[in-house]
Amino acid sequence: MAREYVSLSKNASENGMIGISLSTFEQIAKLSIADMENVRVAGSGKFSRNCTCKVVDGNIVININVLIKTGVNVNEYCRIIQQNISEYIRRMTDFSRVSVNVNIVGFYLA
Repeated sequence: MAREYVSLSKNASENGMIGISLSTFEQIAKLSIADMENVRVAGSGKFSRNCTCKVVDGNIVININVLIKTGVNVNEYCRIIQQNISEYIRRMTDFSRVSVNVNIVGFYLA
């Protein structure tokens, strides 16, 4: 399987380029969810594709499947999830062209 990388051109130096694999962006997205209340990454098994990442027109597009705690305002909380994932990626990689699609696949009881 080919591994795709995003080049961080502003970090190019005489020593070469810095590239971040798409799977690293997926891991960052999952990490940001793990630090949040009222939400879980759906189907966190070893072989499940609960988070995917691709490059579209130079932007990172993340699709993440989540479970929301019952009683939480879904629309409001999805915006918080999007902001949280984008912020984590900016903070950890300095990459800011990120689009986050949140897919609610179910609910869980507290």
